[in-house]
Amino acid sequence: MKYFNRRKVWLMVALLAFVVITIVDSCKPDVVNPGLGVLVKPSFTIDSIDPNHFLVKNTTTSPCIPYWTTSSTAGKLVSGPTDSLHFTFAGTYTVTLYAAAQGGIDSVTKTIVVTQNDPNACTSGLPINFIAGCISRTWKLNPGAGALQVGPSGPGDGSWWQNAAGDVSARSGDFDDTYTFSFNSASTYVFNDNNTFFSDNYLSGSQYASLPDAQMYPTCSLWQSGTFTYNFIPNAGKKGLGQIQLIGLGAHLALPKVTNTVETTVPTVPSVTYDIISMTTDNNGIAHLELAINTVNTSGEWWTFNLVAVN
Repeated sequence: MKYFNRRKVWLMVALLAFVVITIVDSCKPDVVNPGLGVLVKPSFTIDSIDPNHFLVKNTTTSPCIPYWTTSSTAGKLVSGPTDSLHFTFAGTYTVTLYAAAQGGIDSVTKTIVVTQNDPNACTSGLPINFIAGCISRTWKLNPGAGALQVGPSGPGDGSWWQNAAGDVSARSGDFDDTYTFSFNSASTYVFNDNNTFFSDNYLSGSQYASLPDAQMYPTCSLWQSGTFTYNFIPNAGKKGLGQIQLIGLGAHLALPKVTNTVETTVPTVPSVTYDIISMTTDNNGIAHLELAINTVNTSGEWWTFNLVAVN
């Protein structure tokens, strides 16, 4: 009986070895056809639903996984055989289809011309209407404790640090800043530091003080008042409410050192993207906006900025 069991074990080992060798051999490159397959040739159609709404449809003849992106969504990819696109403002936009298949990934880009602003956009209830109003809306840090927060657990976590009520005066170089979003085709964003800044140990020789712009390091001057652009990215971010991307070297909101990668002491990033966390209106009719940003390269560092509308 013992001899039979040993023989059975050896037969099983031999069979397993044969299977492994067969699998490995089948995975060897084909000398005749070393490629993975033919690269797909992506194609798609564009149908106009109305002057501001369009439907794109994948018509690639070869099997593939389609991904869509447009010039109005900052490179965000959406997967699916079709995608419904909405453009708020008149302008020329690009739509790109990426087709992923066994042979690799290829893409094709087409242009959409939007001939008018969406007449319903201002009252559509989208987050961008809350942030930019129907013409423009200006924001500043909420003048109280916890307007600035940082912690590891996510938006609203101020366990590492948050400003105290007294910092509204001590950090007046931050709390007198305004951030204005215009509801227009140019997506204009204006930062006004009111000629002051809070040095915060990296913007000037003074460690922690509110100072006039003239005392800021020249290498940091792009963080002073300026006009930039912004992009609203719908259905994105931590809460799915969308994101606001500020575009332009030096464009920022609240603390200039906080970016999507690491904290920096000089303006070197071309854009910064903030998650929309909440949008509320208090009993006095004053709008409140909570934004957050994750510096992803520091293994969980979330900054939260609580803003209040001034118009």
